[in-house]
Amino acid sequence: MNTQSKSLLDAVRPPWAKAVIVAHCAIDKSDPQTDYFHVQDGAFHVLAWSRHTQDRFDEMRKAAATFPQTAHLGPGCGDYTAKVVLECDVQSNGYYYAGQASPWHSELYQGKYAGLPFVRKAEAEGFVATAPKPGPISFDGKLVTFRWDIWEQKIEHREKWSMGRGYYLHAGYGGGWTVEKVHLDDSAVLAAFAAGRVHVPQARNYSEDEIQAQITQLKAENARLRTLA
Repeated sequence: MNTQSKSLLDAVRPPWAKAVIVAHCAIDKSDPQTDYFHVQDGAFHVLAWSRHTQDRFDEMRKAAATFPQTAHLGPGCGDYTAKVVLECDVQSNGYYYAGQASPWHSELYQGKYAGLPFVRKAEAEGFVATAPKPGPISFDGKLVTFRWDIWEQKIEHREKWSMGRGYYLHAGYGGGWTVEKVHLDDSAVLAAFAAGRVHVPQARNYSEDEIQAQITQLKAENARLRTLA
């Protein structure tokens, strides 16, 4: 980020801001049939300013709730899936153990691939409590029963190690939306402002007209820099 571009960003941000919380959507371009696996990060969307550089999930979740595409990562949200599982071990052309997801009840998933997804645990529990019990299946004369269960995947990721991605919010695997905190001097932050991908709530100490005026300046500066490249 050059000096002039940074000065434009400084004119937009509140004087107390030390970092920004951003969202970006990864695109899964993998092709298992050709053994090609690749996930491409999408462009940054600025969600909120931060007064510090600490990685705090409560702050990230609050910012996520203000952006429709990341609302599922907001306070009280999670990644829950209702699945049908075996109630006992069974051996028949293979070994299946109690608690394992049933491969024979996909018709109960309403078109979903691996279960019924829920954002809140209470909603998943409410469904399981009222859903009809899955039908039994006979294996070699033995009647095997099944039940609904709730599987949870974490959305708060802590990867503070070498080659790790740091602290971030993300549901599921591969593609999808991620929310994290980044430094103000990240080049992708400038690009977000230049492109108008700014979704900071109105409570930010600046009017919408002032923000749009600064974005227009950033776009003009970005265009000028491209002509010099």
